[in-house]
Amino acid sequence: MTRALRLILANDSEIIVEGLKALLAPYADRIEIVAPATGDLDIVFESDVHPEADVMLIDAFSRTGAGLDAATKVLDHHPDLAVAVFTEVDDLNHLFSALRLGVTGY
Repeated sequence: MTRALRLILANDSEIIVEGLKALLAPYADRIEIVAPATGDLDIVFESDVHPEADVMLIDAFSRTGAGLDAATKVLDHHPDLAVAVFTEVDDLNHLFSALRLGVTGY
């Protein structure tokens, strides 16, 4: 049996994080939420205190761009952590900016 993917959920809104947790709950045998994070400092902190995480799923915080800034900080601290960005932004420049930062997925 393979172990569950260990995931950090990051968004600037707690309600979005809780919604994602609820959406992923049926897959608890395959996805373990190791930490929720709701802000720049929390995002970097959670990646520091949960080095066992495999992936961070982070919102781009399209209103401010702070999510990509936080992703940059996380990748600076933990270059082996896979960081996947989710967003409602439909802009190729945004996509390419995120990929240049080193995120694994968008």
